[in-house]
Amino acid sequence: HDGNFDYPEQLKQLDEYAPSIIALLDIMTQNRLHTAFPNGLGIATTWADQCHAGLLANVPAPLVPTYTAVKGVAQLLLHSFGYWWRPSIEEQADNLVGHMYESLNNTMQYSSSVCIAEGLLRKLARYTLGHGVPVEPFRMGLPLTAIDGGCCMNWAGIANTPSLFLGGMHPSKSEIASPEDDDRFVFALRVSASNMASKSPFYTDRLVDELKIDEPSLDLQEQILEEWEQKYIDYLNPKFKQEKDTGYGPGEKYDGYEVRFLLERSLADLLDDASHLEGSLLIAGYFILVFFCVINFVIWRCPPDTAGFVYSRAFLCFTGILINGFSVLASFGFVAWCNLNLSPLNSMLVPFLGVGLGGADLFVVMNEYMHYGRYQDHVQKRMTLTLADAGSSVAVSTIANTVAFLMPPAFVRIPAVYIFSYQMAACVVLNWISLMTMFCPIATLDAYRAKARRNTIGLRTQLSELEASSASKKFTPSYLIEHYLSKLYMNLYFKIFSMCFFVGCTIALGVHGFQETKKGLLLSDVVIKGHYARPYVQMQEDYFPILPGDVITKGFDFKIDGQKTSIADFQENILAVLADSTQSKYIDTVNTPMSLHWLPSFIKYYKQVSSSPNATTVPAALFYPQLRGWLSGLGTSNIDALVCLNTTTDKLVNCLSADGDTIKIVGTRSSAYYSNVDTDADYIKAIVDIRKYADKSGGNYDLCCTTDPDGSNGTKFDDEQIFFAGSLFRYWQQYVSIENTAVQTVGASLVGVFIATLLFQFSPLTSFLVGIMLLATAAQLYGFMAIMGIKLNGFSILNLSVAVGTAVQYTAHVSYSYIRANAKTDIPNERMKLAMADMIPPMFYGAWVTFISVICLAFAKFPFFSLYFFQMIAMTLLLSFLNGNWFLPILLSILNPTGIDKDNRMLSLGADAPAAEEEIDDKLEGL
Repeated sequence: HDGNFDYPEQLKQLDEYAPSIIALLDIMTQNRLHTAFPNGLGIATTWADQCHAGLLANVPAPLVPTYTAVKGVAQLLLHSFGYWWRPSIEEQADNLVGHMYESLNNTMQYSSSVCIAEGLLRKLARYTLGHGVPVEPFRMGLPLTAIDGGCCMNWAGIANTPSLFLGGMHPSKSEIASPEDDDRFVFALRVSASNMASKSPFYTDRLVDELKIDEPSLDLQEQILEEWEQKYIDYLNPKFKQEKDTGYGPGEKYDGYEVRFLLERSLADLLDDASHLEGSLLIAGYFILVFFCVINFVIWRCPPDTAGFVYSRAFLCFTGILINGFSVLASFGFVAWCNLNLSPLNSMLVPFLGVGLGGADLFVVMNEYMHYGRYQDHVQKRMTLTLADAGSSVAVSTIANTVAFLMPPAFVRIPAVYIFSYQMAACVVLNWISLMTMFCPIATLDAYRAKARRNTIGLRTQLSELEASSASKKFTPSYLIEHYLSKLYMNLYFKIFSMCFFVGCTIALGVHGFQETKKGLLLSDVVIKGHYARPYVQMQEDYFPILPGDVITKGFDFKIDGQKTSIADFQENILAVLADSTQSKYIDTVNTPMSLHWLPSFIKYYKQVSSSPNATTVPAALFYPQLRGWLSGLGTSNIDALVCLNTTTDKLVNCLSADGDTIKIVGTRSSAYYSNVDTDADYIKAIVDIRKYADKSGGNYDLCCTTDPDGSNGTKFDDEQIFFAGSLFRYWQQYVSIENTAVQTVGASLVGVFIATLLFQFSPLTSFLVGIMLLATAAQLYGFMAIMGIKLNGFSILNLSVAVGTAVQYTAHVSYSYIRANAKTDIPNERMKLAMADMIPPMFYGAWVTFISVICLAFAKFPFFSLYFFQMIAMTLLLSFLNGNWFLPILLSILNPTGIDKDNRMLSLGADAPAAEEEIDDKLEGL
């Protein structure tokens, strides 16, 4: 603010005049791994001559003799890049902010060539003042103040978009704020640097030449870059944390300023940090869950009445939770066996959600097992009835949950989503298998213990009463529901109110969700609190409405002979795509794809060296010879933008030796910048808009499939692709048709669940009513997403599908119990009363088990888990329970679907059951 900017000595040297060309090149080539001079110093003159020729074209004719006279000085100054085209830092220091705004104005009004020529002539004027050359003749006829502030350009002489490096500024030609308006209108300054790609052949050659590594592997190349980035993190992290003696600590020179940074490996590190299971949360969750089960399955009675010791099932429930935990562990083995990579969803969610869903099924089995306590002295009949009732219900919910988890991978191709879905599907199936094959046998042993009147510590008692009469019925949930709540449900006016309330809320929430739920997922939504990347990501989203990207070409066979399409046609098609894309308002108007692409620069080079000013493409016969010359000189910075294949060895190689026969270009990449993108909605509109204009030229921008823009069966470019890429397309492409994806995923889940329930219930109407409840749950949850601020993306779609599976737990069990009640009565209200008394208690406890299992996610250091999983799952549990245990029983009693006939209910043991049971008792006497 006070103009007192202290900058390094190396930058001060750039304000000096005309250093020796050899000394300057020595400074530039110190980091030889990333040098832009593969052929050494011999290219210096060629590069200088070409730059000089380009600048000379912008010098007014009367000044050409003067400019030519100082050509030698110009050659020297050009090699110091941008600093020679701008005022010195000392000149800017007094009014740096004002200089910035003048530079922004100039960059938008004048071309790069004008800015370079004017800035360079200004430098030359200062340098030659001692020779009697005045400043004014070098003004090129422009107003005196027009270029005084310089231009915003990068080191390669290309104009820079202001929003790319100045945070919080959105200037335009028509409206640029005055520096006097606010002395803090520049919120952030951003700079960027690029490493070579780890798989770049040029990078491989550098490692071989400079580090003497013979045939470095791709893993080693990646390791070197990652280790370098880690050193960079180690250097900047103390400054980011404003630690003492970093210059940014309290009371130090830069106290009050912040350093924020992001590297290529940052997001990978972020996901790695988030993938570590928080052991304290897991232990706390399991402890609370066990405590809840003990409270629910202990009969609190005091001696001399010892019924509580005999009929408490806390240890049995604990065994069930333990078996459920083993199923979760087995699901991780399944993922490893399938060679799938774990994500934070797997490590943080599966241990909680898997136990929650398995616990709900466990409570259903436990409830039926205790319900048939009247058969205490007939263990075989007791377990047969338990498995006949609970086994079918659990099988239905297992199939429905499996279907619900397998649907998202079919439509949402996000690795983290479909790997998580696969593991959860495996977890649900494994839990069902372990429940049937491990827990039920243990429950059978427990039934023999109760038959022998042994308490939980193994002592035999003289208790003679049956388990069914061991507790006061007046205080059981089933008794309260059957004698009190069911009466409310039978009331006609309450039924009418309930149905109106259900329909009204479902429609209102569904409409609200479709109108108000936003699409997308910002990086700041998922970055861990306290991670160094979070402040940078937040700043980038708030202050820099521009995203870097790439223009990719692939499938273009740049071979001289034997190809169906000529090299000239390839060039024309690429140029057409670049030109048409600039019509989109989301393509940056300063750094256009045309100005940044390697091909226009290469064609301009050819026009100069071949004296062919009217050439629009490079002829096929001259393409590769001219390309090698260009890459060795003026185009050396584009070496990493071209991918060449050695057709003899079938390996990617450096393009400096490309000949079009043995070694040819097979792919290219150049930079692009996407502007005016502030929000998720902007990102989606940008993708659609860019493709709308670019596809007109025949480019194919869809990575997943090839389409012909004109609707024909094929074009001469139908095997080639030109498309825009980058984080904009990589992360937000899914949101272009996210609503269709959501409808397809939830719809497929509903169809699968309908078929599963129909196979087990043999009642189309009942299965249809269950489907209505599931659809209503998804619609209601979608409405609450907008209220809770949850956006529609791959993760929320996953939860919508999971909501369908979870809702089955609270609907299929109730509907199946209603069908079974037909064996006792044909009266709808009585069937509803029996179903409610039978299933509402375990559903209530099951909901609490699932909620307790996931509540620890609310405290995860990854805020994404709390918002997108804990809150959505908690709301899913509430809606599913209300729909399945309030609205569904009333709807069943109104429509009264047919059930299993009394005479055909296959739940009888047969006449020889007592004899068989006595035989089993004799064999198990030792137990």
